[in-house]
Amino acid sequence: MKQYASVFNILWKDMLSHFRSAETIISVPFFALITIVVFAFAFNTGGTGFAAEQTAAIIWIAFTFACVIGLSQAFVNEKENSCLKGLLLCPVERHIIFLGKLLVSFIVISIMEAITTPVFLILFNVTCRIPDLIALIVLTTLGLSAVGTLFSVISSASRTREILFPILFFPIIVPLLITAISATTSIFEGKLLGNMMPWIGGIIAFDVLFITISLLIFEVTVEE
Repeated sequence: MKQYASVFNILWKDMLSHFRSAETIISVPFFALITIVVFAFAFNTGGTGFAAEQTAAIIWIAFTFACVIGLSQAFVNEKENSCLKGLLLCPVERHIIFLGKLLVSFIVISIMEAITTPVFLILFNVTCRIPDLIALIVLTTLGLSAVGTLFSVISSASRTREILFPILFFPIIVPLLITAISATTSIFEGKLLGNMMPWIGGIIAFDVLFITISLLIFEVTVEE
């Protein structure tokens, strides 16, 4: 249990760094907001509003592209400042480091979503069951964070990490995004949570699968 307390030490260190520099904390929500505003004004030309499928796709497109900015930075500072070697010398298991970084990524993306979602609902005049939408966003964000954290450490060692990260990230998250868009469409259509259990189950399965895979291979990837 003492080792798992180190997860929160890593979380505290990284979040303190994020808030001191404020680069990621500001740029990620800003990018998502700009994307949503552009979509709102670009496609709302006829005054007839948006279909549920369109709005569901737009919100996840905005979230996903903003995630690329936030998640790709998970290990960049550690590499650039030679902090990763010191982190690996800490007397903790490697999966503890991954869990700490995963929590940091999850919180950074969640902050972006918490800022962006109300603006999205207002601009697109969407009414839905907010608790259902929050639950879906949290589950999907967990999967995005797991994949993003793993690929961040893989791409951080490359000189072309800005290009390598999205190349690795996007193909893997396509099934998660398709499932999340389908579930979000059902929420925007006013369907009950029970009708979305196949989609919710798929998202949970994705989260469990990639968190497990990441925990198993993280030690190899972080030491390469």
